[in-house]
Amino acid sequence: MSSGVSSDCHVRSLDAAERPGVFRFCVGGVSAPCSSIWKVYVRGDDIYIFSSSLGTDAKVSIHGSGFCHWVVSAEWFVRRGLEFRNRDRHIVKWMRNNPQPARAAHVFRLLFPESELRVRPALPHEKRVAWITPPPRGAALELEIYLAPPSADAPSTASSPYQLVRLMQARSQTWLVVLSHVEPMTSSKMRTLDDARAKAQRLAAQSVEIGHGAFPSCRADGSRELSVIGFVQSPDNPPGLVEFMV
Repeated sequence: MSSGVSSDCHVRSLDAAERPGVFRFCVGGVSAPCSSIWKVYVRGDDIYIFSSSLGTDAKVSIHGSGFCHWVVSAEWFVRRGLEFRNRDRHIVKWMRNNPQPARAAHVFRLLFPESELRVRPALPHEKRVAWITPPPRGAALELEIYLAPPSADAPSTASSPYQLVRLMQARSQTWLVVLSHVEPMTSSKMRTLDDARAKAQRLAAQSVEIGHGAFPSCRADGSRELSVIGFVQSPDNPPGLVEFMV
């Protein structure tokens, strides 16, 4: 792992009494440009990730079996009176790597470009939310999600150039490790994110009504924006999600 612009990503929590196995966070601040509220939680040996901008309509599932998917909920089809098979719910499917005895597996990432953060008047004042300092202009905050091998003791992250954000343990004693870092928005990264944005816009047009399950905001000219979530794939990293405004 290479170091980025800065590994100093401050995390401040409004409620120190965090629920075991649950990490709720927002990049930014209540009255400042920010992301939507995200939730990462562990149930048994499975990991679930979703954004409040889509409610429970879509989520990432990283299963203990190694099978992973980004999936649309059954309720989404039911609300529209649509018939569906379980396979119709899957947007993307893949297999994750397994942790080795002395090596964690890099399984997922979440990306938050500074350019996509917005002041959100509709954002509720949530308890148990960790507020993460946003990246500087021209950069993105990146959260890396690893699975460390089973152990009774928490794994050490002292050798990592990234900052530890959260540790959670699964039923099998495997550890979910969330690390953060800030990286510049290079031309290569911009191309990857532009591709994800285009796909996210097409998905939003097909499946999400304007205003449903999202936090709208307004540009300076008064026009409306909407949060959409894009799926990011690259040869050098595991899959991930990025939040955009369109």
